[in-house]
Amino acid sequence: MADGSNWTEADSAAVWNGIKTIKAVADLCKENLRRNREMFEGFNPVTGKGCPGERVLVKIPDFPIKRQWMPRRVAEKNRELKKIIKKGSIEKYIKEELQWEYNEEHIMDVIYMICCIRAEEDPAFAFITFYKIQDKMSGQMRPFSLNYPQRLALVELEKMREAREPIRLIILKARQWGGSTLSEGYEKWMQDFRHPYGWNIVILAHVQDATKRIKAMFTKMLDFQPGWSLGVKGRRLKLSSYEGSKNDFIVTDKKGEEVGSRVISVGSYERYDSLRSADLKCAHFSEVAYWKKTQEKEPEEVLSSIDGGIPSIADTVEIMESSGRSAAGFFHDMYQEAKDPDIPSAWRAIFIAFFQIENDRKELDTKWGNIWSDKIPWRKVEQDKGYVKLCLEFALWLWENRKSKQCPEGFRETGEFFWSLWEKGASFEAINWYRYRRNAVRSHTYIATEAPSDDIEAFRMSGKLVFDMYRIEALERHKKQGKQEPIFIGNIVSRTEKGEDAIYTARLVETVGDGQVLRIWAMPDCLKVSDRYVVSVDIGGRSQTSDFTVMTVIDRLGMMRGMGGKPKVVARWRGHIRHDLLAWKAAALAHFYGDAELVIESNTADTKKNMIDTEGEHSLSIIDEIADYYDNLYIRETRVDEVTQKVTNVYGFQTNVLTKQLVIDNYIAYIDDQLYYEPDKQCYDELRIYERHDDGTLGNVEGQNNHDDVVMSTGIGLYVSQKMPLPAWIKKGKSRGAHYEIGTEADV
Repeated sequence: MADGSNWTEADSAAVWNGIKTIKAVADLCKENLRRNREMFEGFNPVTGKGCPGERVLVKIPDFPIKRQWMPRRVAEKNRELKKIIKKGSIEKYIKEELQWEYNEEHIMDVIYMICCIRAEEDPAFAFITFYKIQDKMSGQMRPFSLNYPQRLALVELEKMREAREPIRLIILKARQWGGSTLSEGYEKWMQDFRHPYGWNIVILAHVQDATKRIKAMFTKMLDFQPGWSLGVKGRRLKLSSYEGSKNDFIVTDKKGEEVGSRVISVGSYERYDSLRSADLKCAHFSEVAYWKKTQEKEPEEVLSSIDGGIPSIADTVEIMESSGRSAAGFFHDMYQEAKDPDIPSAWRAIFIAFFQIENDRKELDTKWGNIWSDKIPWRKVEQDKGYVKLCLEFALWLWENRKSKQCPEGFRETGEFFWSLWEKGASFEAINWYRYRRNAVRSHTYIATEAPSDDIEAFRMSGKLVFDMYRIEALERHKKQGKQEPIFIGNIVSRTEKGEDAIYTARLVETVGDGQVLRIWAMPDCLKVSDRYVVSVDIGGRSQTSDFTVMTVIDRLGMMRGMGGKPKVVARWRGHIRHDLLAWKAAALAHFYGDAELVIESNTADTKKNMIDTEGEHSLSIIDEIADYYDNLYIRETRVDEVTQKVTNVYGFQTNVLTKQLVIDNYIAYIDDQLYYEPDKQCYDELRIYERHDDGTLGNVEGQNNHDDVVMSTGIGLYVSQKMPLPAWIKKGKSRGAHYEIGTEADV
C-alpha cells in the first residue's frame, strides 16, 4: 500500500468523497455561523446599526448616543439637526444658536428634540426609546426592541414608505413572534411622530376577546410613554374613551385633556359595524384567515368597507396578518395574488418561517438554554470550546442524511426533509429544535401549521388534503409545464345551438358572456395524427351559484412512440349552461380540436334526463342526443341484447366511488411525477383545496367559491387518455372534421 501498488479506483473514490465531505461539512458550519450572526448581531436600534433605510453617521459628543447612524433623510434635511451637527455639540447649539442659558433643563429640551427628530424617520429607534411592551416570558414591561422577524417585516413597510407609496402589507406568519405588536406599533408610530392630527387608526381582530388584548397593549404603551414624546413635557398619558364609545379611543393626559387629535378604533370582525370609519388613514386586520363567511357578511366585504375609506396616499397603512389555516379562502387568495409578480396588486406579501423566530431554536449544547430570552450574546456561544465539535457533528449528520428518504434514528422526519429545512434557510439550532418538536406531535400536519417552514406548509392546515402541496407548487412553477397565460380568451359559438350545425359551424369569438369562458393555450394545427386530442367534461349546474361545467382539452401528441413527451392541457371551457345545450357545445369544442374523443361524465348526465327543457326526445340522455351527429364519443361498454342480438353502446364516463378513486389516484401520480402540462391557475387553486372529507368522500374544502370541477374534468381526461391507443400518424384518408393533407413525422 505504501508504494501505491495496491491502490484501486475505489480507494481513490473513497478518498475523494472523504475530501468532499470534509469541505461540505466545513462550508455548512461556516454558513451556520453567518445565519446566527445575522439573527443575533448587527442590529442596534439605539445606535441605528442594521436598521432599515439608508443611514449616515452623526456625531454629537454631548448627546447620550455620541455616535449614531441616523436615516439620511433626517440627518441631511432637518434644519435644527443640521445646525446642531454644524455647531458640533449641544452646548454650542444652545449658547450660540439659541442663545439660551446653558443649564440642565435646556440640555434636556435639546436632547428630547433630537430624539423626536430622529423618531420621525426611524421607527425602530422610536419603538425602543418611547414604547414598552410586556415580555411574554417574564411578564415584565420592557422597551420595545424588535426581534428578527419583526425587523424583516419592518424592512418591507419602510421600503413602501420611503418610496412614497401607500403602505399595504400582508403578513403570513408562524405563531408567536409579535406580528400584531409590530403592526400596531408601526401604526401608532405614524400617529405619534408623523401625523399627530387626523391620522386615525382602526384595528380589526377576528374575535371580540382579541380586542381586549389590543386595548390593553395600547393602554400599557401610553402608561410608560413620556409626555414629552408627544410635545406635552411633564404630563402623563393615557388612553381615554372617545365621546363615551366602547370602541373608539383618544390619547389624553391624566386630567383628560386631549393630546393631538387622533382616534384609535378597536373592534372585531364579528361586530365591525360598530366601528367609527371617518377619516381613517391606518388599518390593521388581524388573523384574517379565521374571518368566517356568514349570511350577513363575508371577509372581502368587510375589508372593502374599511379599505374604501382609506385614501391611497403616502403614509397610509393597511396591514393584514394571519397564520395560514388552509389553502382556501379570502386570506389565501389575497396572499397568493400579492406574492405573484405577474398579478397587479396594491399589496406586498411577506412570509415568516419558524426558523426566523429566535425562540424556535434549540442550542446544540443544552447548557445554554434559550439564549434569546436569557439575553445571552451569540458570540459567547460561538466561542465556547465545545461548540465547534458539536457544530461539526451536526453538520456531518445533516450532510450524510441529506438524500435519505428514511427517518434518521430517533426522529420522525426523513433526512431529505431535514436537509430541505437547511436549504430554505434554517440554522442548525432551528433544525435541532424542529427535530425534537416534531417528536412531540403525531403528525406533520400539526407542526406544519404551528411552525411552517414555507408558505406552502403555512396554508396546509388539513391533514386530509389529497395532493402534495410541494408537488403542486413544483408543477405550477415549472417553466415549461407550469402556469402560463392563455393566448386566447373568449368562447366557442355556432350558427345554431343544436343539431349538426351546432357542431360543424363552430367558431371562436373574443367576447365573454353569461359566465362562459374558453381559455386556449395552444390552437389545433395541421398535423394528421390519430387519437391526438381528448375532451373531458365535468357537468355542473345551470344557475350562477351552482358548480361549473368544465371541458378540458388534452393534447396527447407528445405521447407518440419515440417522442418522449407528455400530455398537455391546451384549452379549457368553464361556465354555466343549460344541460340540453351542453353536449352540443362540448361536441363543437371536440370537433374544433381534430374531432377529439369526447368524454362526458355520465352519472351526472344520466340523472339530468327528463329534468331539462329540450326540444328532442325527453327519454334520451344529453349524451345520447348528440350520438347521431358526433361519432367519436367515449364508450364505456357495449351491450348485446340476448334476444334480439342488438348492439347498444353505453356512452360517457361513469363516476362512482370506485372510478372516482381510480381517477384521483391516477391524478396524484401525474402531479407527483410531473407527468403532464398544466397551464391553468384555476386548476392549481382547486388542487390545493381538494380533500377527503370526514365521511370518506372526495371533494373541495368547504368555502365560498371553492370548487373541484376543473380537478374532476382534468382527472377524468388524464385517466381516459392512459387507456386510449397511442397517437399515430395518419397515412391515408381524412377525418370528418380535419381537412388536412397527409402528414409525416417531418411535419413536427
